[in-house]
Amino acid sequence: MRRLRPWLAESTSPLSSGSPRLGNPSDENSESEGEHGEFCTSNCTRRLSTTLVRDTVHPSQFGEEPYIGLEHIGEGTLSLLDIGAAKEVSSAKTRFQSGDILFGKLFAKLRPDSSKAVRPHFHGICSTDIWVVRPTYGVDADFLFHLIASHQFVSVAMMGSEGTTMPRAKWDHVSRLRVSLPPISEQQEIAEILRAFDDKIDMNRKMNETLEEMARTLFKSWFVGFEPVRAKMEGRWRLGESLPGLPARLFDFFPDRLVSSELGEIPGGWDVHNLDSQLSELVSGARPKGGAVDSGVPSIGAENVNGLGIYDYAKEKYIPEEFFNTKT
Repeated sequence: MRRLRPWLAESTSPLSSGSPRLGNPSDENSESEGEHGEFCTSNCTRRLSTTLVRDTVHPSQFGEEPYIGLEHIGEGTLSLLDIGAAKEVSSAKTRFQSGDILFGKLFAKLRPDSSKAVRPHFHGICSTDIWVVRPTYGVDADFLFHLIASHQFVSVAMMGSEGTTMPRAKWDHVSRLRVSLPPISEQQEIAEILRAFDDKIDMNRKMNETLEEMARTLFKSWFVGFEPVRAKMEGRWRLGESLPGLPARLFDFFPDRLVSSELGEIPGGWDVHNLDSQLSELVSGARPKGGAVDSGVPSIGAENVNGLGIYDYAKEKYIPEEFFNTKT
């Protein structure tokens, strides 16, 4: 859903003829009615209808109130990873209100899917590397949030950024962006659909986090604390019986005693080895000159792995088959 927002494409839209299009910020052609405060009854071509909040404050005035830095916003997820406190920071910050759009103007990676945008439903302060954006009259806030978080908008922001190591987007560039907007009622309908998808994505993310935590807990219990072995030694786990997290079918896989080793107690029959003695081959990755290509053999990088067993196909890259064959 983060990548597929066809109603923002510059071509035709599958949703309605009133879908928005992003225009060139340098295009200063005539504007439709509705730009200066009136609701559109049909498509309106206008500059991006937003206000950049410049409410600079010092965090010492806010104590325990929430603080959001770039590190707290998920990359390309439209969600918060964590929330800090104002008392933990010292330099000047920007104050935001509940429902404001926060957009990270600092690009660590020049990829549209690496943007950081979120719309918190609480007030607080944020880093000055984050824009605080509010919609003006005639633009739905949820609709505007998804527009600003879109790959098309981020691409435009990147094109006007300054700096080499850590490029920063320029507000005077994106504020001149011309957008073809549908009527407010259609904006609200589109935003409602996207909000439902985002809620589902967020629920799935939380479920994945819960499953990851369960997997970590189970691994620690079995292979660090040796709980199955201890349960057999103490008579709490008997043949044909199941315990929470220990099905009966696994009974024969675990010894019934612990023995001393250089690492401390380990299950009887287990040995201590160096990792390199158990690996047939360990190779580092390589990519061809010129980087990734549009098709070929999938090249998996750290950016593809978001957690235990979670693979991000949206960031998949490819290498030429010819290059792959030289490495196998």
